[in-house]
Amino acid sequence: MGNRRVGRKRLYAVEKSGQKIDLDSGAGISGAISSATQHRQGQEIITEIVMDLGAQSTIRGTGENKACGLSGKESDITKLTRAKYGVVTEVRAICMEAGSSDIDLILSTSHGVSQGVTVAADRAAVIEELDAANSLGRDNSADVDNGTIYSLYVADGDTAGAGNITSGKLIIYVHGFVIPDDL
Repeated sequence: MGNRRVGRKRLYAVEKSGQKIDLDSGAGISGAISSATQHRQGQEIITEIVMDLGAQSTIRGTGENKACGLSGKESDITKLTRAKYGVVTEVRAICMEAGSSDIDLILSTSHGVSQGVTVAADRAAVIEELDAANSLGRDNSADVDNGTIYSLYVADGDTAGAGNITSGKLIIYVHGFVIPDDL
């Protein structure tokens, strides 16, 4: 039968990397996503999304609250559904490299918004103004505790013109809980 025990080193190695997930990101932003993994602690699901906005030719939205991504393509990072994330209670973002232009990470009930189009419906900022030198290490979150299904976007934070985003690294954490079948 053999020994089925998982060693501490192996367990640590597996948990450290987490389980890879498919975010179903829009084609306009998927090239900027370095990795996406999930960890589970009891009923809690913790999703970690690592983004490098300079990794692709990410185009600014050309106006405040307009989605950033590849020209004219859907630019939602992910749709926060219960099937994938559980009941989402918090979305948290940490800036690891300041952006080359004023960008915001926002939640919206608009789904499938393309680059250059305003992310209009029911917006909530997770983290704002990632262009300043003091944005490195900034850690903000948005409480999402009303059961609404949101999509996550990188959007222009000001009314300045077009151009590419050449830098900006974010780590995004989505905290959700699975509804138990029976207690």
